[in-house]
Amino acid sequence: TLDWVKTREEDETPSYRLGTVTRFNIISHNGRMYDKDEDRTIPFKKGEHLSQSSVLLLSKSLDEANNRLPGLLEFEVTPVRSARGAIKRFVLSSCRKPGVLGPAHSL
Repeated sequence: TLDWVKTREEDETPSYRLGTVTRFNIISHNGRMYDKDEDRTIPFKKGEHLSQSSVLLLSKSLDEANNRLPGLLEFEVTPVRSARGAIKRFVLSSCRKPGVLGPAHSL
């Protein structure tokens, strides 16, 4: 649709989001995550420097969610917004288990 085409990738500061993986492609490393702040599922694409340990955590989160476990992760993402400013998708830089000290330790 026209709204999808009219997206803009801004150099926003990466932020941390708390959520779970709902879909994940092991080949492309793209997928979807449920974002607790937005209270909705948002697509993500692999960032340039996504580590293998982050990829393992993504698949583990999906597995835990399938087994009715929390599967919560802290995602370091850069939002891609529509022309109107709504979040359309995320570029995923890394992820980690919640509670690891760092910028998102208070989530």
